[in-house]
Amino acid sequence: MRAEAGAAGLLVPDLPEEQLPALQHAAAAHGLELVLLVTPATPTAEDVQRLARASQGFVYLASVAGPTGERQGVAPKVADHIEKLHAWTDTPVCVGFGVSGPEQARQIRAWGAEGVICGSALARALGESGSKEEGLRKMAELARSLREAIS
Repeated sequence: MRAEAGAAGLLVPDLPEEQLPALQHAAAAHGLELVLLVTPATPTAEDVQRLARASQGFVYLASVAGPTGERQGVAPKVADHIEKLHAWTDTPVCVGFGVSGPEQARQIRAWGAEGVICGSALARALGESGSKEEGLRKMAELARSLREAIS
């Protein structure tokens, strides 16, 4: 876990409260930002606030409670989660879990999120391609379309 290896941050999807200070210390000691995940299933508003305030770089907001993967749309309640997070922290909010295309990215940006995360869609673009080169081209096209959608 060293920034010298090229890492900029550490994404932590599930962290017991009592382990947060030690992880914050370790990340800081290695020059890494600590990015924490907030989900619709995060137990209490106090937990969401604590995670949002402790997150560095951005707060990762999962759009659904459950496994990641592509979905047809984004639930409107995500807009409420984004609004609450902005009330509790100045850290940018990025939404993931189920984001698979520019239409969803555009909607999420309109709701106020600063970014989107679409790992499953990028993995699919690579995995369903006939060659590594084609897969990388499709990934780049998808990434460009998402960036344009939120610009």
